[in-house]
Amino acid sequence: MPTWQVLRVISVAPRLRRVGEGLVIAFPGKGSVYLLLAIILYIGAAIATKLSAAIFPMWFGALLLVPYSLAMTFADVNLLIGVIVNFMQDARHIRGCGQRRTHRDGMTERLGARAAGLAALSRQSEELVG
Repeated sequence: MPTWQVLRVISVAPRLRRVGEGLVIAFPGKGSVYLLLAIILYIGAAIATKLSAAIFPMWFGALLLVPYSLAMTFADVNLLIGVIVNFMQDARHIRGCGQRRTHRDGMTERLGARAAGLAALSRQSEELVG
């Protein structure tokens, strides 16, 4: 019964009534858009199944699995793009603060230390082998 009382509030307030009417009027247009998107997704799934089923049967072997596989692929790509954008913003921030040279020098020192460590490992392995 409390649900009907909430709906009565919507019918009494003129602004809420206009919003509710607008939502109801928009349903056919939304349905058309969703139907068109579903058709496009189905076509993409069929193409992906034909092209990739032999290579990746686990992900693209059945037509019902393909939308899920495509969604996961798009999510991975978006994650990668987010990481790249974050890295570029960090690089711009470092450059803007005047710390670029300090950062580069620190990286050079770390790379030099790792190169020296690799050279020492190489010498040790040569001594063990030869």
